Amino acid sequence: MTATTTSPGSALAEIWPLSPMQEGMLYHSSFDDAAPDIYVIQQTQIIDQPLDTERLRTSWQALLDRHPTLRASFHRRKSGETVQLIARDVQLPWTERDLSGLSEDDAMAEVSVIAQKERARGFDLTRPPLLRLTLIRLGAKRHCLVTTSHHLLMDGWSRAILESELLEIYAAGGVVSGLRSAASYRNHLAWLGRQDKDAARAAWRAELAGADGSSALSISERPGRAPELPVREVIRHSPASTSALTEFARGHGLTMNTVVQGAWALVLARLARRQDVMFGATVSGRPADLPGVEGMVGLFINTVPVRVRLDGGRTVMETLTELQERQSTLIAHQHLGLPEIQKLGGAGLDTLVVFENYVDPAVGSKSPRALGLTLQEFHQASPYAITLGVMPGESIEIELQYQPEIVDAGVAEAALHGLVRVLDQMIAEPGAPVGRLTLLGDAERERVVERWNETGDPIAAPSAVDLFLRQVERAPDATAMTAGGRSWSFAELDEWSGRLARVLKDRGVRRGDRVGVLLERSPDVVAAWLGVWKAGAAFVPVDPDYPADRVAFMMSDAAVAAVVCGAGTAAVVPSGHVLVTMDDAVDGETSLVPVGADDLAYVMYTSGSTGTPKGVAVAHGGVAALAGDPGWGVGAGDTVLMHAPHTFDASLYDLWVPLVSGARVLLAEPGVVDAERLAAHVAEGLTSVNFTAGQFRALVQESPESFSGLRDVLAGGDVVPLGEVERVRRACPELVVWHTYGPTETTLCATWKAIEPSDRLGSVLPIGRPLPGRRLYVLDVFLRPLPPGVEGDLYIAGAGVAHGYLDRPGLTAERFVADPFASGERMYRTGDVAYWTDEGELVYAGRADNQVKIRGYRVEPGEIEAVLAERPGVDQAVVVAREGRLIGYVVSGGDVDPEGLREDVARALPGYMVPAAVLVLDALPVTANGKVDRAALPDPDFGGRVTGREPVTDAERALCALFAEVLDLDRVGADDSFFELGGDSITSMQLAARARRAGMVFGAREVFEHRTPAGIAGILDLDGGSAEPPEDTGDVARTPMTKVWGPGAARWVTVGAPGDLSVDTLAAGLSVVIDAHDMLRSRTVGAGTPRMVVSGRGAVDAAHLIERVEADTGDLDDVAERCAREAAGRLDPAAGVMVRAVWVDAGPGRVGRLVLVAHPAVVDARSWEILLRDLRAACEAVAAGREPSVDPVDVSFRRWAAALAEQATSAERVAELTGWTALLDGEEPRLGEPGTGSPAGRRSWTLPKDRAGALAEQVTSAFHCGVHEVLLTGLAGAVARWRGGHVVLVDVEDHGRHPVGGMDPSRTVGRFTSVHPVRLDVGGIDPASGSLLKAVKEQSRAVPGDGLGYGLLRHLNGETGPVLEASPSPRIGFVYLGRSATAEVREWQRSGGIGHSSDPDMRPSHALEAEAAVRETPDGLELTLTVAWPAGLFPEAEVERFGRLWLDELSALARLVSDSSAGGHTASDFDLLDLNQDEIEELEAEFDDDL
Repeated sequence: MTATTTSPGSALAEIWPLSPMQEGMLYHSSFDDAAPDIYVIQQTQIIDQPLDTERLRTSWQALLDRHPTLRASFHRRKSGETVQLIARDVQLPWTERDLSGLSEDDAMAEVSVIAQKERARGFDLTRPPLLRLTLIRLGAKRHCLVTTSHHLLMDGWSRAILESELLEIYAAGGVVSGLRSAASYRNHLAWLGRQDKDAARAAWRAELAGADGSSALSISERPGRAPELPVREVIRHSPASTSALTEFARGHGLTMNTVVQGAWALVLARLARRQDVMFGATVSGRPADLPGVEGMVGLFINTVPVRVRLDGGRTVMETLTELQERQSTLIAHQHLGLPEIQKLGGAGLDTLVVFENYVDPAVGSKSPRALGLTLQEFHQASPYAITLGVMPGESIEIELQYQPEIVDAGVAEAALHGLVRVLDQMIAEPGAPVGRLTLLGDAERERVVERWNETGDPIAAPSAVDLFLRQVERAPDATAMTAGGRSWSFAELDEWSGRLARVLKDRGVRRGDRVGVLLERSPDVVAAWLGVWKAGAAFVPVDPDYPADRVAFMMSDAAVAAVVCGAGTAAVVPSGHVLVTMDDAVDGETSLVPVGADDLAYVMYTSGSTGTPKGVAVAHGGVAALAGDPGWGVGAGDTVLMHAPHTFDASLYDLWVPLVSGARVLLAEPGVVDAERLAAHVAEGLTSVNFTAGQFRALVQESPESFSGLRDVLAGGDVVPLGEVERVRRACPELVVWHTYGPTETTLCATWKAIEPSDRLGSVLPIGRPLPGRRLYVLDVFLRPLPPGVEGDLYIAGAGVAHGYLDRPGLTAERFVADPFASGERMYRTGDVAYWTDEGELVYAGRADNQVKIRGYRVEPGEIEAVLAERPGVDQAVVVAREGRLIGYVVSGGDVDPEGLREDVARALPGYMVPAAVLVLDALPVTANGKVDRAALPDPDFGGRVTGREPVTDAERALCALFAEVLDLDRVGADDSFFELGGDSITSMQLAARARRAGMVFGAREVFEHRTPAGIAGILDLDGGSAEPPEDTGDVARTPMTKVWGPGAARWVTVGAPGDLSVDTLAAGLSVVIDAHDMLRSRTVGAGTPRMVVSGRGAVDAAHLIERVEADTGDLDDVAERCAREAAGRLDPAAGVMVRAVWVDAGPGRVGRLVLVAHPAVVDARSWEILLRDLRAACEAVAAGREPSVDPVDVSFRRWAAALAEQATSAERVAELTGWTALLDGEEPRLGEPGTGSPAGRRSWTLPKDRAGALAEQVTSAFHCGVHEVLLTGLAGAVARWRGGHVVLVDVEDHGRHPVGGMDPSRTVGRFTSVHPVRLDVGGIDPASGSLLKAVKEQSRAVPGDGLGYGLLRHLNGETGPVLEASPSPRIGFVYLGRSATAEVREWQRSGGIGHSSDPDMRPSHALEAEAAVRETPDGLELTLTVAWPAGLFPEAEVERFGRLWLDELSALARLVSDSSAGGHTASDFDLLDLNQDEIEELEAEFDDDL
């Protein structure tokens, strides 16, 4: 709605609504006042002719007078809506500079500096005009004009209008009489209001149907965070190439805009690995049916989505023609704002195309031109990750802007140069399929396809058997394998396996057959695998612990000719199979059937997305190429640990690399290799070990030094955290860390990176280069290679690529495809996403599907979903991975038992595929597009499986607490299974490590064997001696503030959560903070008034104190407040849960909220500042790949409390007793006893903002006092008027952080807060003069010592305590809660003040408890007064009267700011002198006279 002010002389001319584009710009501009405003536009123009500077200034002023939109400013209404206010008159901001005395180069350099400063100044959007001009004189006939404006005012078309009119006005002597009247932007805003939005929504809904909603580059908008200024890259086409492009478009009936959009869609398809792409496009927004629109100045442009569906087989022309037709149908609906369009679903945008297609109105004009302007430089930006700007002309210019913090420079460069290359290919081959177009030139293609894959040839051997036999021949007596104290030489292993081969041959096994191997991990496995190979067959490893149905399926699917088993596993073999036991090969002849490189070596089953496991068929040549590669550096004298499950391809390294190189295989005992067992194996001579990423991470986190003594450690199978690699390298500086990568389909390993001790790592950890004989390609959706830095689908070819999936031709054809770079060969489509570095290394960037890794195993959720869906009563099933656990969700129309479903799955699938929990839902959450919203699925509550039996021994109690910490549960019963509650092999290692630090020694294997706290407690030896605890552990001495807090008592703060925060980062950072501050590791022990005990560092597992909550559509701060109150209820002092963190995740790149909740016994206001600073430093270090650390804490709270207890009986403190008793003696207004009423009454009042600001800033400055003293003055005066009398006793809460015993607690976290009484005599003092404030200021400071002694003498000294107990005690308590801000929350910035919750049954300790808080709001400071009192003590009307009196007293103090004579110092301001108030005022008066 537009309102026009007609009153004469009014400064306000009009009020307008915003256009959709203006709303979006203001949204981004409001994020961060300190950040650069990306919507500041600037152009620098050269004037090479004589110039009348005053006429030019006058001409620009005429433009401001002519176009109302140039006089706009932006203001928010009370409703929250922003409007633009149009001023009637605005003076043009005009500055002139003279650089004519400088050389041309120096002058232009200074021009750039001036222009940059102008851009950096930005604009106050509430103060018009949002426009500034600087005219710089370079010479007598040479000037430079720098025009800086805000994009809110105008678009590019409008700038052209203004320049054209400026030239005409200047030519006319600075008057506008020759121009026809300009139509107002107001008319366009009115036109927008008349459009049919329902029809537009329907059109856009149809256009977006079926789109998945994600942006092309999957870069989410970051709400609450200002976009950064972009980096610019520009390419200018030659006139010849520009002409060719123009002729191409014209000749095929296309607009240049369509050609550019089509080419950009092809580039995005490559960058985004998708064929249905979407990006934003800027449209002119000037409707042809709006009179005068071509001459209007304002922001008409709009951003709309452009969707392009690409088919690699369709031609360039077919694709472009369809694109233009679809866009033409939407022109009538381009008025709808982008936020409205995005609400319809499927329109996520992170790139923008801006085609500057407006016409300069000056072109073709016959009017005389007295002035010429030549563009020198232009600056404009957008909030999108990538913005592509196209400026037509004689030489078309293409500019790409990108946000450097979210788009890599290499990707941006590849996009820009790729666009140019695609345009060239379009012109050259308009009939070519679009899938054939590429982003790479010939040289780049040769580098990524050929040169970086030139890693040498694989070893020339048909099989690992041949390589093994060479070692037998070379050193028959060398030790090949040790296990359980026994050793086998190469000759013995050769003979043993040869005998088994003879048995298999005698039982009918022939070359090419498949033989099942159903054994526990043992030396038998080694002999069995080798024996099967010597028989010419391929082995099929099967875990005897698999469910019977799965064992039967694998045997049947593989069509095994025989099954090798042991005496203990024979019963597991399904009936109908030929059995060969290891005992059958005790003696007899040996056999060896030669095999070739293409013969099948093994079939290893992996999870299948269709619900059925698939057998990966791997040839002997691939195994030989892997195991025999000399690059591993393993040889005689080395020892490799075989600990991986033999059904898992990681066992190939464990077994065959040492056996074919003359090294020794050390077979680990059953169970998980934890830190203790690893160290023991190193002591046995272990030199190399291969871990999954999860095992490696857990071991490094718990005990990085356990790797000491190893030469090599390999880690792969999942994402290996860079921080853990750096941590273990610091702990073991001689260790070589190998980062490996490769799916089962490529024989374990296709790339490697050996990180030598001297190597320095960057910010990412590459998976390395191809192994010899392997070829790796990073390809787009059309199988074309991508340039370095650009993510694409990863394909593997060459040595090691499997034959395919056994008897699954369709699936094999889908994943094993023709290699377009090697005729007649195949490559494997991994489903992984990766990119090349400029150095020719590969970096893993995630998955392109839903496949997950669980404990190193590859798991297809679809297989588990299929098993769940088969169960009776299950209508739908979804499985997701969260924090390393599988969680199942089912929808059922009937009554299904989730535990029963889980047990059913356990009978059908291996243990690592069984969901840790199954949840039954009424319905699955879906996105706007109808797809399952996996992120919205609820987290499971593992606490529901906890049993009721409480622990009865100290060991059980300690273990129950540890179980709960590691599993993030509130409590665990003594008979609860670790694994039933969600534990796994990785968390079992964490449990063992934490227990060891607590003095309980057991390993992960014992966790698997005994499972429950009671079971593990039964095997512990707790009689060993204990080490002397460090100084910050043990009992905490009582302090004056020690009290019993009821349930629900908590304090919390909320800050802006970084957009790139992760749970792992937060956990690592919080862990460092908890270890640094002793009270965060405390717990309460005992009943009644419990004592506090601090545990050692590492006793608290931070990971289980963290909760991640998806932000909903509500206000982030409201969500944070709700989460804080919920987390407060989960604090458990008795269990040592003194702090919790809740991350309200607003999405990638968006500032969310981070809530820290702590028990009031361990924090005060200052503690929050320390904790937040430390947590930020630690988290930022983790995110940057550095070892997190915080500044040292010189004084623990435990030390300070102990010193405080000693000081309570010191002579100095006891001497204060007389002063405290004198202060408390005398009459005061009687308010009654606090009583026992519950709940208490509570009432609040707010002081008007003008008075609040005066009190908090002007009065405090004038009187050199604190806000709390101003508030206390008002309180004392109000009480005296309310209850009579003139003496008021008040208990004042103080920060309490006073040095004790020479210790400085400024870096210490704890509850230091102290309370001491003050005696305030307000009799006979006129509050209006300011004398009352001065008197209260002095009286409140006139307490014995530093005020801390009162609490020490009252509560910690047995002799003085009774004396103070008998003295009168204040009936009023007062606390000033401080000042908090409500500005836009940025990363790590506080949102609001300190929140709190209390025990609802806790009664007030005073008859009247008063508190006050100052809050910064956009409108000024706000002061809130709050009073609580025991129920029934005062009528509510009486309390209301008191509150009004307090407000009156404060209002009177606020009025002092208008009295120039009010204010001044008091005696306590000069504590080195003994001055009375009269002397001070005389001195102040003399000083003023001198001035």
